[in-house]
Amino acid sequence: MNTSECSMPHNGEWQPVRPEKAERVCLNELIQVLIGTFSEWAAWKRVSLWAALEKEELAVKGMRSQLARAMQSLLAHAVDACREAHGEVSVMLRRDHDLACVRVQHSREETSEALLRNDVRLDVAQRIVQEHGGCMEVAGYAGAGLAVTLRFLIVPADHAT
Repeated sequence: MNTSECSMPHNGEWQPVRPEKAERVCLNELIQVLIGTFSEWAAWKRVSLWAALEKEELAVKGMRSQLARAMQSLLAHAVDACREAHGEVSVMLRRDHDLACVRVQHSREETSEALLRNDVRLDVAQRIVQEHGGCMEVAGYAGAGLAVTLRFLIVPADHAT
């Protein structure tokens, strides 16, 4: 898994692997649905789960089911990583110029290399993100857990798919 700084081509247009299946996907809505789905499971695992979403609608072009699968993989990884510590998982969505940035972070204090290397869910998320023209950055912070940041090109509101 590549844990370095991610870089994206900025030619303004990305062609999906399966263009006939691509649609405009609102990340705000997708994340709200996933938080609602995961919150009971996280609470059962004694993990606090919350989201901070940009008020502006941020949409990307892609396959909704696959983008949901990537984010489900990240949420499952984060909840499992900090369940023994009764930790916290946060999901943040913000705009950075022409990019939508989704950050999933957990509060597990120690982040082992084995936790990163051996989790197929991170590999699944990275593959899906790359297939959607995005990039994924993984960073561990001493005493503050792990943060995974996804970046995708934003599709304007008037863009027809």
